[in-house]
Amino acid sequence: MIDLLAINPALVFSLAVASGNEARFRLPPDPGELRQRELAFHLRFPESEAVVRILRKIPPEALSEDRLNRLRIAVASPEVLKALSHLAVVSAAVIALTTEPLLFASVTSSFLAEVAQGDGDAEGEGVAVLLRKSLQMQAQMEPGRSVRVDSLTRLRQLHAELLRDYARWVEARIEASKFPPPPVPSLPGVVEPLDSAEQLVLEGRQQSNCVASYAPRVREGRVFIYRVLQPERATLSLIRTETGRWEISELKASRNRPVTEQTEDLVEQWLSDWQLSSRH
Repeated sequence: MIDLLAINPALVFSLAVASGNEARFRLPPDPGELRQRELAFHLRFPESEAVVRILRKIPPEALSEDRLNRLRIAVASPEVLKALSHLAVVSAAVIALTTEPLLFASVTSSFLAEVAQGDGDAEGEGVAVLLRKSLQMQAQMEPGRSVRVDSLTRLRQLHAELLRDYARWVEARIEASKFPPPPVPSLPGVVEPLDSAEQLVLEGRQQSNCVASYAPRVREGRVFIYRVLQPERATLSLIRTETGRWEISELKASRNRPVTEQTEDLVEQWLSDWQLSSRH
């Protein structure tokens, strides 16, 4: 098993997960005696050398139960199997792009190769997030129109173009009426509500994000957006759960970058203080 760990960490990781879930996986008494393709089959992957070779390409830092579960389904597609077989590395970003049919249909083989040649898992699944948000904006503006990207540079250009066009599209279609009152009072100068469609559009422009697309859900009372001014500039979305409780959905700096731990702590404390005060 130590030899297998060096050759195919993904198989060993899958075996460890399967060992704790006997109801789902029926492993033989000594799985370590199986050939790799046989072990892959017992771990619910298609039994083929091509799948084994793909699993070998996954770096340890990209391994997770969720990614492997998605990969099990995706490699049943001959198109996905062929695309992954031609890559040198199957990173977290590659898995995200190839296991979501809409994303996979929107990228070329050269795009996947460029993502795979990145610095290990440095981009994580951020590439997939950028593409997904671009497709969502495109689908709302022009349903049925396909998008195909062949490089990371083109994806970033496309996203920037869509942000600009989407803001104009929203401005042309959303009434200038006020949104429902913010569910959590503002903390002036620190966390402030965006209470109109115009403010959402402006926030999207300032922060280079697609927050303007949240307008319909804000109007329905399912989501509410705030701008965070301190300790750094960020955009916050609160979502209402089935129980009526408001929770943090997203908290991002400009261009959907992660915020600092200090910002996270401040926003969480602000929300917690309001929840405590609202009970009295």
